[in-house]
Amino acid sequence: MQDGDGKRRVPQIEDVAREAGVSIATVSYVLNERGRVSAATRERVRKVIQDLGYVSSARGRSLALGQSQTVGLFASQDMVNSEGFAPLVSSLTLALLDKGYHLLLLGGEVTGGVSSLREVADSGRVDGVVVMALDGEALGWESSIHIPLVLLGPGAPGFARVDVDHGAAAQLATRHLLDLGHRQLGLVTYPSALAELWERACQGVVTDVSGTLVTLSGPRGFRGGYEAAKALLTGIGRPTGLVVLDDAMAEGAIAAAGDLGIGVPERLSVIGYGNTHHGAQAFPPITTISPHWEALGSVAGTTILDTLEGHSSAGGIVEPTLVVRESTAPAGSFATPEVDMEEPVIKSGPAFALWSKQLSMSPASGRHGLYIGDTRMLSLYQVRADGRPLTPAAVEHDGSQIRASYITKTAASTFRMMRRITIAPDELVDEWSWNWWGPVFPVVIELSVASDFQDIFAVRGMTPGGHGTVVSRSDTSAIDIVYEGRDEIRRSVRIGVDRMPAQMTDFGWSWSLPVEPSSGALTITTNWSNPVISLMPSREIPWPLVEMRDADWTGALRRAHEDLAMLTTVYEGELAPMAGLPWFGTLFGRDAIITGLETLTFAPELSIGVARVLARLQGTQVRLETEEEPGKIIHELRLGEMARVKEIPFGRYYGSVDATPLFVTLVARTWRRTGDRSFLNEMLPAVELAIEWIRTQRNEEGLFEFHPRNAEGLLVQSWKDSSDSMVFADGSHGAPPLAVAEVQGYVYQAFKSLAMTYRSIGRVEEAEDLEIDAEAVQVAFHEAFWLKDRDYYALAVDGIGRQLDSLSSDPGQCLWSGIVPKRYREPTQRRLLSPALFSGWGIRTLGSSESAYDPYSYHRGSVWPHDTALIAAGLRASGDLLGAGRVARALLDAAASFPQHRLPELFSGEERGNRGPFPYPGACSPQAWAAGAVWQVTATLLGIEVDAIERIVSLSPLEVARTHPIRIRGLPVAGSLVDIEWDAGHVSCSELPEGWCIETAPL
Repeated sequence: MQDGDGKRRVPQIEDVAREAGVSIATVSYVLNERGRVSAATRERVRKVIQDLGYVSSARGRSLALGQSQTVGLFASQDMVNSEGFAPLVSSLTLALLDKGYHLLLLGGEVTGGVSSLREVADSGRVDGVVVMALDGEALGWESSIHIPLVLLGPGAPGFARVDVDHGAAAQLATRHLLDLGHRQLGLVTYPSALAELWERACQGVVTDVSGTLVTLSGPRGFRGGYEAAKALLTGIGRPTGLVVLDDAMAEGAIAAAGDLGIGVPERLSVIGYGNTHHGAQAFPPITTISPHWEALGSVAGTTILDTLEGHSSAGGIVEPTLVVRESTAPAGSFATPEVDMEEPVIKSGPAFALWSKQLSMSPASGRHGLYIGDTRMLSLYQVRADGRPLTPAAVEHDGSQIRASYITKTAASTFRMMRRITIAPDELVDEWSWNWWGPVFPVVIELSVASDFQDIFAVRGMTPGGHGTVVSRSDTSAIDIVYEGRDEIRRSVRIGVDRMPAQMTDFGWSWSLPVEPSSGALTITTNWSNPVISLMPSREIPWPLVEMRDADWTGALRRAHEDLAMLTTVYEGELAPMAGLPWFGTLFGRDAIITGLETLTFAPELSIGVARVLARLQGTQVRLETEEEPGKIIHELRLGEMARVKEIPFGRYYGSVDATPLFVTLVARTWRRTGDRSFLNEMLPAVELAIEWIRTQRNEEGLFEFHPRNAEGLLVQSWKDSSDSMVFADGSHGAPPLAVAEVQGYVYQAFKSLAMTYRSIGRVEEAEDLEIDAEAVQVAFHEAFWLKDRDYYALAVDGIGRQLDSLSSDPGQCLWSGIVPKRYREPTQRRLLSPALFSGWGIRTLGSSESAYDPYSYHRGSVWPHDTALIAAGLRASGDLLGAGRVARALLDAAASFPQHRLPELFSGEERGNRGPFPYPGACSPQAWAAGAVWQVTATLLGIEVDAIERIVSLSPLEVARTHPIRIRGLPVAGSLVDIEWDAGHVSCSELPEGWCIETAPL
């Protein structure tokens, strides 16, 4: 039988049925001698079968046409050795056996064994052949094979082809990393046609989110993956996520990262391809793309059989799937070392020193050192006695000084050493004195010092692109260490001693203390130079003294005042707080503003300084690398080497969506608090630029969202700025662009606050425009964020309008900003105080009921004091006085459970029980807005406000704060310091400025 092209074709059962004029079922009955078929019909069918030469069995057909009933599989040795080969061959074999065919494995390289393939094809040993070219070898010889051919992999036009959708595979891998927050990606391939296909597909996805992709190729296998990954991870712009075109190469990449000290997945995510058993058993198990080998074999079998049966078949494409294991995780810029809250830290001006509890510094700690200008100037500082580290018997410390005593006893005598460490902006003075009681015994004192001049980001775990040159000189009285940085800045340290040493050592000096006299002294002075920052000392800001018969409350206030005094630093000639020590020892716009707002009632001078500094650093131009834009308020100021050589974008970095509206609110509220018209006039140009920027940020739905423009910057640009903070209720991660709940509130608050300011100075029309803007924001917010099924607001809304429907603390700050419509305040309050969000110590950042909840995470269930303090203020402002008191009091209780009543940056979100909360391992302590939180909850509990426009001081303590008298001494009011006392509902105060009055509002 012939087809339309004149070629011989095997007759099919449908051909018999058509020629005989019967159904296929009738032909089947005749063939199998079954069914009710008339004799005449049976005879007619048999004649057609004979005329056409139709043979019903596969074996019979092969005999009739001279076929072998065998299909050949031609594969390279690499493919035969691969883990995917066995499952593919198994499913291919089963598909063939089902139709009576066998499989014959043909050896040789695909591209080099063409002659042997032709020989086999011409010999009649196989009826068709499946050629495995999954590596992407270049073909072109297919047309020279004159038997049915199916290509398993890349193919030529006109031939049946079975393959994985590699474009989809590359996109799956890339999107997985992007969804986890990675924006700097690397692609590791091996030489093949697939490499270019994967690179195009990956690049297309990365470009859509303004990410970066660097590609490097190496030999296929573990070693090739190791070398390619090592090159990528030691180059400039180190990727945080790797897509690797082979699971074995992915194992090599993980090994390279381990040898470089880069943890997987903590600091690097790796995703492979192949879904191999070996990859699943690796450490960590490798996230991979499964090509579904069994499906490939099955589709290849069906395709070759269709071809042999004479049916036209183009082949088939198998869709890959993502298999998530443990080698990928949300992006983290670095793995911050743990911090011990009991370790003393002292500061003066821009310099601070973090010590161990033994009052030494060791680089092995990952955190100890003397820091200035984002550089660790001292990395080793240790005093030993007789070869042993000294452990103090007692330690006291305040903002700039540590005092300690050391005791060594023998049976007959006591040796005591007294120590005082004092830090100034440009020097550290370590004073020792000692004496014996009883018989004097010999003691050898040894000092070891070193400077590694590491950038603070390198200390925290990032890998710098290189290191400058260190030169050290020493003699019997001084050690000089000079660092010539890659940023062309010379930083130096000089350590001097005033006692002639007995012996110089590799890292310092040693002294053999004489037996006479029985007392002595030694002073070690360390000076430094780091010209990137001014060494001006800070001046003291006036703070009132709040007194009450509540030791925990007053202890927390005293510590908060001392911490803020210590953190306050000179920037741009003005005073503003460093964000926190040790990791955030610099200016952060958002942190400084919120600290200013928290403390505004008690110390308005701090808010004035913050506003002035930020106005001077306000954006003036468009710069994508730093995300600067005209009118935008700075997020972070960094002065270290890595920022200066642009290995990180945080020199002057503007990647914050909320600092700008918060700045407007700070200025407006500071004006109302102080009535200082000259300050307002000075700030209004910056405020108006900020408002202009805010008005350009609305999306089509009227929401304010962030969309990172620099892949090396922050992925999340609201206050919960860790890359894994934005989650849905099911635990999956949201990706930018994102409109976050509290940001809408900050914008609403900025419009409302500035409208009040404009009204107070007679600019009524502009005030009305701002009020219209505020109302539009409120309407858009409620429509987009309200979760009807949860009676609460969403955490955020993504770029396609999906609500991130997890329970979070963010709507609590919406009560503080006032954006929540009146009828929705009560359900919002109720949800905030539910067991899922209120831990008993504070408000959890993410509810304990949510899939992604982790009480020890950075933003997914921990408690942040500043967040809780603002929520308490929002509860009071929205009418829930009892809830406000509960939350505020809980935070003060938490402070009492920490050393020195110091609230850390954040602490665990576990339910309150018999033990106090645990600090987050890497939390800064002290932290500015955590210290400010104590003053904010004090203002909430006391109901104290100072309105310089209306000239009113208000005081209305909540029930929980009325149990004892309260005295406030030295409250700044219109240039005067006022004393106020509240006792059993009676308020008295010292003389107020002229025209002022004091009010107590009934609750």
